[in-house]
This record gives sequence, C-alpha cells and structure tokens, in this order.
Amino acid sequence: MRFNEDLAVKNHAEKLQISDDRWAWVLPEADKCRRMIAYARGTEMVWIHPDYKNGQNSKKKKQKR
Repeated sequence: MRFNEDLAVKNHAEKLQISDDRWAWVLPEADKCRRMIAYARGTEMVWIHPDYKNGQNSKKKKQKR
C-alpha cells in the first residue's frame, strides 16, 4: 500500500504515536471527532483510507441512465 504523505500534510493531518511501534494519521478535529486516514505498525502501513492512497477519490460514482 502506498500512503500519500504530502496529501495528508496538505490536509493538516497529524501523525500520532499510539504505542512504541504503532502510528495513526488523523485529520483535524471536526464535530468532536478525528477521522483516521492511515494506520501503521512499525514501518509497514496496515490500513490506508481509499481516498488517500493516490490523492484522488477512488470511489466510483453511479452513472445516471
């Protein structure tokens, strides 16, 4: 998995240390919560939000017929 760190920084995401070997990238607080966009264990990314993999929204929009 590839994490776009430049995009995360541009969106004011913060890298938080959860434990000695675990990290989370989270967006600024909105509505009393923070959304996690990535989770890492050591140097390996475990999970990346689909919208932040390539810097583009990877969700497909439904086409109108």
